[in-house]
Amino acid sequence: MGRPWTVMMSRFLSVVLIGLTLTADAAGQMPDISQMSGVPLPTGDLPTGTVSVRVVRGDLSNNVVGQAVELHGGGPALRAATDDTGRAQFAGVAPGTRVHAVATVDGRRLESQEFEVPAAGGIRVLLVAGGSAAAAGGAPGGAGGAQVPAAPAQPGTVALAGQSRFVREMADAAIDV
Repeated sequence: MGRPWTVMMSRFLSVVLIGLTLTADAAGQMPDISQMSGVPLPTGDLPTGTVSVRVVRGDLSNNVVGQAVELHGGGPALRAATDDTGRAQFAGVAPGTRVHAVATVDGRRLESQEFEVPAAGGIRVLLVAGGSAAAAGGAPGGAGGAQVPAAPAQPGTVALAGQSRFVREMADAAIDV
């Protein structure tokens, strides 16, 4: 039983090491936040009739401070500037009003999808400057723009902790991790 057990154990460890390598590669990649740009997110943590628009440049850690933001629809445009967290807040917007957020960053117009202010809670919108064409146009039907290539991948460190999870599946007589 000694030799077959050793072979099985070495195969198992090889699969685990390959899985860890693949998991580390996937974990090191950040999602493209420009795909979230301009998409309204209803939330119950804002007062009714409140729209919060966050403006960032490239990624979530790069807030655009002091940026003019407009909320169009339902009468004259409302205007506000972003604070230290990159957020411009519009309070007291009548529920049921159809609006969309607009900001011009670095000469590029960022625009959200049109949305209806909910009867309860508020709306959060993220506008992303730079990164891709989606960031420039906000959503389908936006202003559009040329695609900017993403920054090259940078080496980093992967840490596995108590909350780390691995997904294993059996497929075609092999284990996918």
